[in-house]
Formats: sequence, C-alpha cells, structure tokens
Amino acid sequence: MALSKIEIEYRAKNQQFNQALSGMRDEVKTLNKEFALQQEKMKNTADDAEKLKAKLDNLTEQYKIQERVTQETNEAWESAKKLLGENSKEAQYWNNKLLDAKAAQEKLSNKIQDTNSEYEKAVRAMSGFGKKLEEISQTSKDLESDLKDIEKALEIDPGNADLIEQKQRNLEK
Repeated sequence: MALSKIEIEYRAKNQQFNQALSGMRDEVKTLNKEFALQQEKMKNTADDAEKLKAKLDNLTEQYKIQERVTQETNEAWESAKKLLGENSKEAQYWNNKLLDAKAAQEKLSNKIQDTNSEYEKAVRAMSGFGKKLEEISQTSKDLESDLKDIEKALEIDPGNADLIEQKQRNLEK
C-alpha cells in the first residue's frame, strides 16, 4: 500500500517531534542527576535554606524544559490536526499527550510554589535565629562587662555583701 504525501509528511514531522521530546527528556534526566550530586555534596554542609534554594533552582529548570515540551507537543497536535484531521487517531493521541504535558507543567508550578514557601520560611527562621544569637551575644558581653565592674569594685571594698550578691546573680545568668 502506497503512502500518501500527507502521511509521509506527517510521519516526518512526527519523527521530528519525537526526537525533540526525547532530547528534552534526556535534559531532565541529566538535570536530575546533577541535582542528586549537588544534594549529596550539600548533605552535611549546607543549611536547610541552601538545600531548598538548590531544589528551587532545579525545579525552575525542569519547569523551563517542561514549557518547551508543552510547546512541542502542542505543535505536534496542531500538525496532526492540520494534516490528518481533528478527529484522527493521531490528533487524539497528540491531544492526550498535550494534556499530560500541561498537567506535568502545572505539577511543577505547584512544586515551585510549595518549595518557595518552604524556602522563605527557612530564611525567616535563619534570620530569627541570627537575631536571637546576636541578642544572646550582646547579653553575654553585658554580663561580662558588669562582672568586670563588680570585680573592680570588690577590689576596692572586698567585704561589700551587696556587690558579692550581685556578682553571684550575674554568674548564675
């Protein structure tokens, strides 16, 4: 059975679309392997915010690739509709692939939003931790300064019970 010009054209375009999609899947695989390596390197050295930032960067790159997948799939669907008709088996196949691609893109978008929220919480927590650490450090410096002042005063008046009691309270803090 001889193939019509339309069928030959569709098969050629279909092959191009499949090759493009395969290349993008390979890009995602490589991206995921690089991310796995990065996670392993960060396992014992990075804080939660750094790990979440790396995850966010990875998801953003995956999203960009998925946008291209959706675009390519849409073009394949449009091509199948144009060449073989909207109700053809091939057009329905590409329409289903397009719906899958859009769903995958939406899932990535949601993961990006969730990870971004987690990242912002981690950054706020780190910021709060840093402020608390600064407060503790300042309190420690203040107590150290007070103790030095009390010790100087005790050198002048070693029997002063109030100074001895104040020194004891500061040491207990």
